[in-house]
Amino acid sequence: MAPRIGIISNPRSSSHHAGQAGLAEAAARLPHAAPESREALGAALAQFAADGVEVVAVHGGDGTLREVLSALPQAWAGPMPAIAPLPAGRTNLAAHTLGYPASGRREDPTGLRRLLAAAGAGR
Repeated sequence: MAPRIGIISNPRSSSHHAGQAGLAEAAARLPHAAPESREALGAALAQFAADGVEVVAVHGGDGTLREVLSALPQAWAGPMPAIAPLPAGRTNLAAHTLGYPASGRREDPTGLRRLLAAAGAGR
């Protein structure tokens, strides 16, 4: 069975709106939050934990990834989820280090479809 994936998006990231169409289509049935504050981020992560999310996809840049990783210990009860960066920020070094292409693929601008396929295949 594929792990449950939830998406945290940074609504202020530089590429968020450009990648939003591809994200919305691929994420239609997934838990998704675009918190506007650290408090809202903590609440969204706590809800993901309560909903059984096992992989948190972070749609933003390195700053968004840092904020999510910083908020997890206070918001998440139990074992920590896997983290999957989906590059959509000004600085995406973490995602690029993990093998995401610099500009995303036209058919999968956020990398979410690849993440869903990998999760479905047990990777």
